Order: sequence, then structure tokens, then C-alpha cells
Amino acid sequence: MPFCPICRYEYVEGTDVCYDCGEKLLDKLPDEIDHSEIKVKWKPLQSLPGRIYAEMAKEVFDKKGIPSLIRSTFFSSAYGTRGISGDTTTIFVPEDRFDECKEILKQMFNHI
Repeated sequence: MPFCPICRYEYVEGTDVCYDCGEKLLDKLPDEIDHSEIKVKWKPLQSLPGRIYAEMAKEVFDKKGIPSLIRSTFFSSAYGTRGISGDTTTIFVPEDRFDECKEILKQMFNHI
């Protein structure tokens, strides 16, 4: 099955180009990058009104090959609660990709 090297989606045989990004498909995905060996200077991108928003952003960043970290407030992370008043989650991204990530978040969450 062919795969998109950018989006990492799998396509049916006979498809040559990714419908989402237009990238030429490959027979197999390239090996994953081991981000644990890379030294990153993290920068807080934005506080979001809950972990679900941060998870959505992280998924998009992952698909674009951008590492990210999520940090929740003590109460929600310690007790596993969601959606309580004052619950915030901050997403951290590499400093050198900050502007790119900020634009992605703006497109995703401009309505909140």
C-alpha cells in the first residue's frame, strides 16, 4: 500500500499522490525520527482551555513532524479531571518552530 511521507496516511493501490498535501506517495513510510536524542529548547506556545485542545494540536504537530509537549494544571493532571473551571493546559513546542506552530494553532482554534 502506498503512503504519504508528510501526512503519513495510507492509500489504496493505484493512488500516486496524497489528496491532502499533494505529495508523491511512497511504497513504505520512512523510519520514525527518534526525538529523544534531539536536544530541544522548548517554548510555551499557548494555554488552552483543556487537554482535549492540546491533544488535537499535538496530533497535527506530530503529522507535520513537529515534536511537542503538553503540561496540564496540577489539579487536572493529579486527579485526572477534565473540563473544570480554571483547568488550563499549555502546549510547548521547539523554539525554532514557534512561529509555524503559532500559525497552525491560530487556524485551528481562532474561534475559542
